[in-house]
Amino acid sequence: MNPSSGGSRALDGIRVIGFEQVLAGPFCTCTLADMGAEVIKVERPGVGDLIRHWDNAVRGLSSGYVWLNRNKRSLTVDVKQEKGKEILYRLIRDADVFFENYAPGVAERSGLGYEKLQSINPRLVYCSLSGYGQDGPYRDVKAYDLLIQGEAGIIATTGYPDKPARAG
Repeated sequence: MNPSSGGSRALDGIRVIGFEQVLAGPFCTCTLADMGAEVIKVERPGVGDLIRHWDNAVRGLSSGYVWLNRNKRSLTVDVKQEKGKEILYRLIRDADVFFENYAPGVAERSGLGYEKLQSINPRLVYCSLSGYGQDGPYRDVKAYDLLIQGEAGIIATTGYPDKPARAG
C-alpha cells in the first residue's frame, strides 16, 4: 500500500521511539514505519547515525541513511545532559514502543534501561537488539554485519571460487 493513499495500515496510531544506528535497528524501525507506525528516531548531537557518513549519493545524503530512515521523523537529543533526558522521557510517556540497538549496557548507562522506562510508561514495549544478546559469554563482543556473516559461514556462499569472499 502506498502510505500517501490514505488507507489504514496495521500499525497506524503506534508511536515508536528509536534509539538506533547503522543497519539492524534502523531496518527494524523502518519496517514498523512502513506498516504505519509513527517512528521518531533519536540521534546523537554532532555525529548523528554513523550511516549518515557512508556516502552522499542522494542529494548529498547517504543512500543507506535515506533508505533505512524513510517514513521516520528524527531529532537530536543529548542524553548525557539532564535536559536531553527530560525531553526523551516526555516522548516515552506517550510512546508505545522503545527500540534500541546499542551495545549491551549503553541504554542503561544512558538512563534508558528497561526499568527506568517502565517506571515512566508501564505499558511501553521495550525492544533491545544486539549482536550476541544482552547476557551470556559473548555479551560484550562487538558485532557488525560483516563479522556475523563470516562467523555464521554465510559469507562463504557469496562471490566466485577463484576470488575472495565478499559480503552480501
